Amino acid sequence: MINHEEIISEEMITEQIEMNNTKIQINSSNTHLHNHHCNTTTNTNGTNGTNLHSSQDHHLPEGAIHLLEENERVVNEEKEIKEIYHKKNMEFHKKDITKTKDGSLLDLKQKGLVRERSLKFTTPDTASYTKPSGIGQISIQERIINKKKIDEKKKQEVEKQQREKVIILSNEPINNLSEILDRMNKPIGSVHLDENNNLVSISTSNGTTTVANGSTSNSANVASNTQQDQSSANSNGTDGSNTSQLKNGSINSNIPLIQKTVRQKKSLNRARRGRLELVIPRKEIGLEKNIQTYLVIPPNPVPAPKPTQLNQLISIGSRQFLKTFITHNTSRDLVEIVDHNMTPSQESNGVSSGGSKVGSKLLVDKLSDSGNGNGGSQILNSTSLRLKALKTSFRVLFILPNQSSKILQCKGSDTIEVLKDRLVSDYLQLYRNASNLKKCSPDSYAILDYNENPLERALTLNKSEYILQCRGNGILPKLKMIEKYQILDADPSAELTASEYETIRELIPNTHEWVGEEVDYFRRVTARLRYEEINNIKGTIQTTLQVKISPLPIPMSPVGGKIYISVQLPITQCQKTLEIIANETADQFTSRIFEKNYAKQLGPHVKPLDFILKAIGYSDYIHGPFDLRTFETVRQSIIHGYKANLILIQKPKIELDPPPFKPRFEFPPEVPTDYEVLGLSAKERQWDQITQISIRDIKRPLRFKVQRSSGIPLSNYQKKDDDSTISVIVYVALFHGVECISKGSTSFSTASPQSLFQNQVPSSVQWDEFISLSNIDYCNLPMDSRLCISVYATSQNSSDSLQLPNMTTNQSDQIEIQSNGKKDFPIGWVNLMVSDYKSQLRSGPMELSLWPDDVANPLGTCSQNQSPTAVKLFLEFEQFSLPVVFPHRTVKTPVVEPPTINSNDMREFFESIISLDPLSDLSKEKYQQLWALRHYSMLFPQVLPRLMLSVPWCQAQAVDEAHSFIDKWPKLKPYDALELLDAKHANRLVRAYAVSCLEELPEEELLDILLQLVQVLKYEPYHDSKLARFLLKKAILNRNIGHSFFWYLKSDLHVASVSERFGILLEAYLHACGTHRHDLLKQQKVIENLTDVAKKIKPLKDQDRREYMLRELESIEWPKRFHLTLNPKYESNGLIFQKCRYMDSKKLPLRLSFTNTDSNADSIEVIFKVGDDLRQDMLTLQMIRLMDKLWQKENLDLKLSPYGCISTGDMVGMIEVVLNSETTAKIQKLAGGATAAFKLDPLDNWLHFHNRQESDYLKAVDTFILSCAGYCVATYVLGIGDRHNDNLMCTKLGRLFHIDFGHFLGNYKKKFGIKRERAPFVFTPDFCFVMGGKESPKFLQFVNYCCTAYNILRKNAKLFMNLFAMMVSTGIPELQSMEDLNYLKESFSLELSDEKAREKFTALIHESLTTKTTQFNNAIHILAH
Repeated sequence: MINHEEIISEEMITEQIEMNNTKIQINSSNTHLHNHHCNTTTNTNGTNGTNLHSSQDHHLPEGAIHLLEENERVVNEEKEIKEIYHKKNMEFHKKDITKTKDGSLLDLKQKGLVRERSLKFTTPDTASYTKPSGIGQISIQERIINKKKIDEKKKQEVEKQQREKVIILSNEPINNLSEILDRMNKPIGSVHLDENNNLVSISTSNGTTTVANGSTSNSANVASNTQQDQSSANSNGTDGSNTSQLKNGSINSNIPLIQKTVRQKKSLNRARRGRLELVIPRKEIGLEKNIQTYLVIPPNPVPAPKPTQLNQLISIGSRQFLKTFITHNTSRDLVEIVDHNMTPSQESNGVSSGGSKVGSKLLVDKLSDSGNGNGGSQILNSTSLRLKALKTSFRVLFILPNQSSKILQCKGSDTIEVLKDRLVSDYLQLYRNASNLKKCSPDSYAILDYNENPLERALTLNKSEYILQCRGNGILPKLKMIEKYQILDADPSAELTASEYETIRELIPNTHEWVGEEVDYFRRVTARLRYEEINNIKGTIQTTLQVKISPLPIPMSPVGGKIYISVQLPITQCQKTLEIIANETADQFTSRIFEKNYAKQLGPHVKPLDFILKAIGYSDYIHGPFDLRTFETVRQSIIHGYKANLILIQKPKIELDPPPFKPRFEFPPEVPTDYEVLGLSAKERQWDQITQISIRDIKRPLRFKVQRSSGIPLSNYQKKDDDSTISVIVYVALFHGVECISKGSTSFSTASPQSLFQNQVPSSVQWDEFISLSNIDYCNLPMDSRLCISVYATSQNSSDSLQLPNMTTNQSDQIEIQSNGKKDFPIGWVNLMVSDYKSQLRSGPMELSLWPDDVANPLGTCSQNQSPTAVKLFLEFEQFSLPVVFPHRTVKTPVVEPPTINSNDMREFFESIISLDPLSDLSKEKYQQLWALRHYSMLFPQVLPRLMLSVPWCQAQAVDEAHSFIDKWPKLKPYDALELLDAKHANRLVRAYAVSCLEELPEEELLDILLQLVQVLKYEPYHDSKLARFLLKKAILNRNIGHSFFWYLKSDLHVASVSERFGILLEAYLHACGTHRHDLLKQQKVIENLTDVAKKIKPLKDQDRREYMLRELESIEWPKRFHLTLNPKYESNGLIFQKCRYMDSKKLPLRLSFTNTDSNADSIEVIFKVGDDLRQDMLTLQMIRLMDKLWQKENLDLKLSPYGCISTGDMVGMIEVVLNSETTAKIQKLAGGATAAFKLDPLDNWLHFHNRQESDYLKAVDTFILSCAGYCVATYVLGIGDRHNDNLMCTKLGRLFHIDFGHFLGNYKKKFGIKRERAPFVFTPDFCFVMGGKESPKFLQFVNYCCTAYNILRKNAKLFMNLFAMMVSTGIPELQSMEDLNYLKESFSLELSDEKAREKFTALIHESLTTKTTQFNNAIHILAH
């Protein structure tokens, strides 16, 4: 068995040895220039050059000593590495790689938390944590040999690309820098001509130079001169680098040649590794392009030939350029290295390498002297510049996590860890003030190269192949700093135990099917959110002890003026009835009970705060410094006129639940994406700093190609014997919200006839056509616009012709294909956002799966059909060299002079806009006028929704202005901000602003609108949105909200268009909710068991159903304790089987009686329905509940009974039973059958029977008047239909209420085309009789209640319209489009004054009272049932 660690260690050791050999060769070549000072002594004693340091160090310059010391250190390191290699038996690892800190990539890799990015990324510094595949099938020796071959081949390719460039400088005067730049950047193989246009020299690819006007090869002369110079140097003891000279006849004496040669020797390839190019920064010398100086040193450098005439060494223009360059760029290090190469005569003249007088001025002077013929050595030799290049700092561009960029001046010795520390500090500090960010460790981030390869923290820049390659090519290196969690596995299952994860799989079994880049991204977003809130997540006991304080006014005391509460005392086993003292708090009430009953018995060590009050029958605790009457339990008892039943118990110990999950890593604070308008513009950045393309820079029309469609089931659209052909067309409309921006289509393409597809094989259609939306350019394309794509087909006879209607932007949203043939029909549709979830423009080919048999709707989902039989449509979008992004932030808003307007006229104009209801639209001229007055609009904050509709979103400058308004706009009231969340407002910043206005909503008010907010998630184009984050956070921190949040999502999980999004949100909640997930699983198992029983009894006969139902219910294994889904404050452990039955209606719902875990508590009565869609009932009851709260805020309690209702799945749900109530149909049956529907006294007699005392009867009548008034107004405003006497019920205490809301918004039932319901609402003569008749004072009181309640609702009409608008296209059959809401405009009549509205509703009351069809329908219903 081969040990992987041994193989990796051997590779590392081999690589280290080779790198050390390279250093030795380079250092040896660098010291070669100085060995001539002591050459005689070295040859005589036979010592090695490396020993010169000990014997002749006083003759050597300081730089040479440093090089010798470094050479000696490298040799010693080589020996130590070899010893450790043999001693450890190939188990040696680099210290800087294996000993990493917690949180490093290696540490995370060992824990299995890092996804392998690329197996090719195996540099010496990362090989320890990248495991090559197939390693166990290759021997160690073969592995080493193969690696050497690969490295050798790679180096040869690099050497081929980095061949020497010959720079030929003329002694002719140069007037500007452009000429020298042109000469220095001539390609290899360029030719220089003399004054007579004769060929002077040609630079070939192998680095040699030929001369045309001489017969001798320059390379041969150089070689011979080199041999002579070396022999002369050995005999005379002089520096060989200063003795070589060119022969006078070798080249033209008027053209000096500065040549850098390359010796390609196979044994010295390692010495060439890491060769760099020195790039002169553009900004420092003010040039228009980078100047690359190629600095390549052969292992044994050939001494540069010395010119015969010093004044021909360099031209005047070139000398001036180099003088300017060195003056601005030369540091002390370069000057010192230059000094090491001075001749002894120069040193004797007082020039010292370590002297303080040495500076860049010295080097400039030497250049000047050499140009004047004063003599000197070759200063800019390859060795000095090579070392200078290695030490010279360079710039690196870093792309930060929020997509902004930063350039750092770096050194080759800088490690990734050092750079990361600098970046993180600057990055977070830059956004700390704006985002209020917390401190974070740099270990939460990782650095990648531009090829997405992770860089280890100990890696230095000089060892990064990517950095070396960029510097060698003169390219600005680009690195990415990302949050480390982005390279970790997005699956959060490792955060839970096996049993906890299995619980989630049972609740949502299809989590493994939701995959994709956007899904992984959203999972990481939700992970960050729960990590940030982990310390704020409350446990079971903490959640239970939360008090429920009503925000509504304290109800009025009863007639006696006293309020009583019944309290059970378990210790003394007695029950006390106590009067509530005005303004008494819950803690004071508890102390009063304790002092009178427990203080003497329990002693002084027990305190009143050790006890707490709890409602009997459900989990509602009463404690704290709050008025006792504000608690929901006490408040409801006051309203309904009964005593609240409480029990005094010991306060539960708050034992912390186990952590809801096990954190895997630390999330850094989130910084918003920075796509700033000017920052993305190419005009504001240099070409090598551009990492993204701003869509504002693309000024051409949007276009894309429609390639083909496959999987079209022609058999569905064509009869077997039909000989007609099927022609298919693709129609595309670009929408922003509900506004159509542009349209286009392909031509008709004919599909194959049905006769060719006898085996029902789906057909395909080919187009390969471009659709160009010519009236919208990329630069003006709204960020949140979407393509609504419909595929149509038409069945035609061959002789018929097809005609496509003219495509104009003013056309209707839907297209009708005009033809002379038989039939037109849609094949499928799909919506596609023009930008993805990263705000990047769509590009490249795409495969879209269509939703079947309908046309595209701009309100429809942007997800695709996951069915394997879905029709496919293939599109191809334009591709760009870099990602194209949409900027959405601007720091500089264009200044526009606002128009002058009279203040009174301005106020009148804005108030007229604000007064409009959300369902009314403005004319185009009004919207233009509103946008023209936008600078005054902030004085009227409520105009914001209309202002956003007036924005010309297809004008980039207007979009920037709109975004700047959003940033400065004051916060709206939460209910007013809801209008910004409907489908008309598509811009994500506008929707994010609306969500920010909801942050301060209390729990009760948020629960009132939670249903709409969950449904609005269907509008959101991407999984990640501000609304999704807001709801998830609220659900995690409040279990009451979390319960409703879970079941609202779970009930729609079967809907294919939202199953993925809702499923991921459920998964995120279940990972963060802790022990709540176990309770939810119990609830689901109870629902599954009841659903199974309800389905089994439906096909049975009536006489067998109840017996079978009871037998099945008794066989169910009920959990020991579970909360009811209908209301989580109720806790049960099973059923009271004798009370259970099924109801005699079409769907056969189950009437169930659940036990209550509280002793002496009433049972919990529930109706369980299977086969009915309860979503419409939920919405209607929510509206009635909201109306009741609005009326109570105005101190008008109309005694409504908005019972509980919840949908738990596809056509499954629960309904709360209102106890002690009966339907009016049954009351009339008892009074004489169908004929009793026309009598006046059945209901009055029934109330008399159950309220025999006169005071109780009068109280019941008052309750009836109030409740009847409330439901008359509510059912009229909501347009509730199907109001027969089996859908109206009354309690024994006189509370009238409605049930079964299958029809609303004016959708009344019809029979044989005749409208059965003609009255505005149900108010029959028997109701009026209970009030004392039309002329009685109580009837007038009833009318007054109705008109007052109606006007209160009219003041809040916008709220109801917005809530209904948010439910459009959410699957409710009678709420499919905005046109369905027109009934609300009529019912609210906002154009009327309050007085006119009172007159209107009074007339409606009398109309309903005199309409006889209501009584007739009641009689028929009694006969039918």
